[in-house]
Amino acid sequence: MRKQSVVLSLFLSMIIILGGGQMIIVQGDGAQLGNSMREDMNSSVMAMVVVDEEIPIEEDVKPWVEQWHDQRMESYGVLLEGVLTLTSDEHRGRLPGTEGNHLTVEYIEKYFKEIGLQPHDQVSYLQGFQQMIYHPDEQALALRIHFKDGTTREAELGMDYTEQSRVMREVEMTAPITFNIKDEDIKEKVIILDGPEEIQHVYDQAQAVLIKRKVLGNSLRVWDKIMDNGEARPAPFMFQISQELFETLQAENVESVSLYSKLVGEEKTIYNVAGRIPGKDSNKVVVISAHIDHLGWAGEKIFRGVVDNAAGVAVMMDLVQRLHHQSIEEPFQMDIIFVGFNSKKSEMLGSNAYIKQIKDKYDKIYNINIDCVGRKTGGPIIISGGEEINQALKKNITKYLAIYGINVEGQRGFDSDHLSFNKEEIRGVTLGQRDVLTVTHNPEDIVALLDFDYIKGVSLSIYDFIVAEGYKSFD
Repeated sequence: MRKQSVVLSLFLSMIIILGGGQMIIVQGDGAQLGNSMREDMNSSVMAMVVVDEEIPIEEDVKPWVEQWHDQRMESYGVLLEGVLTLTSDEHRGRLPGTEGNHLTVEYIEKYFKEIGLQPHDQVSYLQGFQQMIYHPDEQALALRIHFKDGTTREAELGMDYTEQSRVMREVEMTAPITFNIKDEDIKEKVIILDGPEEIQHVYDQAQAVLIKRKVLGNSLRVWDKIMDNGEARPAPFMFQISQELFETLQAENVESVSLYSKLVGEEKTIYNVAGRIPGKDSNKVVVISAHIDHLGWAGEKIFRGVVDNAAGVAVMMDLVQRLHHQSIEEPFQMDIIFVGFNSKKSEMLGSNAYIKQIKDKYDKIYNINIDCVGRKTGGPIIISGGEEINQALKKNITKYLAIYGINVEGQRGFDSDHLSFNKEEIRGVTLGQRDVLTVTHNPEDIVALLDFDYIKGVSLSIYDFIVAEGYKSFD
């Protein structure tokens, strides 16, 4: 049974199904309760069902919830099903090299097969590439606080701190702390920052940097050396810390902190997932893509990656269904390839590997990539991609987004898998919302943030564009 925040109907008593499967009944006016609670529900409330009488929970509530699920699925189909599956506990943040990412690859491959896509290369739906993997459970990380009375406190990974960046070398240090970026002895201390604004002024000065974050995020960026006036030197060591830990460190009774980090890596084969709708002209192809990976977990915190990028993958899956059905009625003029790119969070290794494989197989290629769409307060779409080669493509896609009331803003875009195409002088753009960075890469990226009507509009816009103008080259 799927669960999602929604008010079904408004009668007399309200039953709330909590994330752990518990249910409570709230008596009172359903409409009044629904309106007052709708804005205040926390992320643990997964569904609200209102019934006209007090009834046995075990026997009679389940049909109401299943009816709700059936109604939503009829409207949103794989858009909802895909998001809920990809962000589940089992997929555990979809980090490459982990079981959750493997399940993601299997899920999308099975979906492509069931819909009826052909293997992208007529042999397999999978394309492998090599990547150094740092499994979260195998890394050695520690942060210990030493108090002046001789006691210590072990900070908890995921709750008190996470990685800001990774360094290849083993780090082990104990040093006094300072909050003053102009401290004369900063080179012998760990600097504590109230936010990221001052990083550039101190990261190369202090022993290490601890940065307060409102919500702890995660990073897969691995640093070894940085360039300083033309010379390479060791990269700085940095952790993110919580508000609570920041306040603890502010107390006058803190003597020093100990930090430890040792990366344990293993090279593994990671897979993109790709399927094809054959067209009349096998010299032309449009690649529709979305990255399937995310950041995994830290301690007990899962980075579910809902906006980033389960929603984008769900759009791609919805387009698989729609465009395959259309191709049965009337074959397209060109091939259409759907790719779930892996390892976008690791220097876009997946899309880099894929474009190298297909660039010589087609005379005409362009890419539409979906990355970070559907946030309720995400603002307008930005169509990212090099202006010189993508101007016509951007202009034409914008027309179809407008039909569904989706605004496009012409600001500079962001980095995503379209860049792997652009580097090869191949047209490629990414559709992503402007105001999503405050929730990406942290545990607050949850299903409650999504507007599924908006996501469906993005999918229908791309579908209409492909059906009407997808055969063009956009020179």
